[in-house]
Amino acid sequence: MSLYPETVERAVVAAVDHYSRVLTAALPTYDRQTESPIELAMFVSLIALSPGENDLQIMPQVQIGQYRVDFLLQLGATALVVECDGHDYHERTKQQAAADRSRDRAMLEAGYHVMRFTGSEIWKDALACARQALNYLEDAHYRAAWSKGAIEP
Repeated sequence: MSLYPETVERAVVAAVDHYSRVLTAALPTYDRQTESPIELAMFVSLIALSPGENDLQIMPQVQIGQYRVDFLLQLGATALVVECDGHDYHERTKQQAAADRSRDRAMLEAGYHVMRFTGSEIWKDALACARQALNYLEDAHYRAAWSKGAIEP
């Protein structure tokens, strides 16, 4: 069966238009679940890149021990903490940098890997940041399943 380029193009445009309307309609809900514009950009990007992932959970503002993380991504038993670091609260001073490193160590001790993105990175390309986090999570998930013998390489 041969698809004409115009047919494919119309289908892509229709899908993008539909998903754009769905995301735009949901923005007020997403905005209430985040604490900053960079977190909102990351949240929308994570959702946009994972529409068909049934096992993927994207949870904003999750309490882990004494800390609240920006996002906890979970795929099966594999989890990743994603932090969106705005300039005002992260690494402006040595104390802020030390607090972030201490927090990262606490997350590792609790069994969570942490991926941090600066506000500048998110503003430059939120989709690329979200894609990097999701790719890492998926790779870690499959590595864990493979090491347990649940899947073959």
